[in-house]
Amino acid sequence: MGGAGAAAWIMRVRVLEEQIDNDTVQVTSGTTLTGFSGRWSTGRMLPFVPTPGKHRLRVKVELSTGPTATFGNNNAPPATLITDDLIANFQVTGG
Repeated sequence: MGGAGAAAWIMRVRVLEEQIDNDTVQVTSGTTLTGFSGRWSTGRMLPFVPTPGKHRLRVKVELSTGPTATFGNNNAPPATLITDDLIANFQVTGG
């Protein structure tokens, strides 16, 4: 049996902290939202990394799900709440 899941539920991604090479960075702008309908919208802008070479990005995120109505009520706990670190290694080349 198939199905798309509950139409009145939402998943929210909230970024708690971002680090490049173990230094906390200030995000200049960004937002992330999605729903169970398969739509996803995201955008973030971090400062430039001025030093060429290998670097490490760590983003601590909070993923929460729950009925759409609970996200307007700060006293209502989400159905599921997960906090995790996402890590990526990258290289900056000279230009």
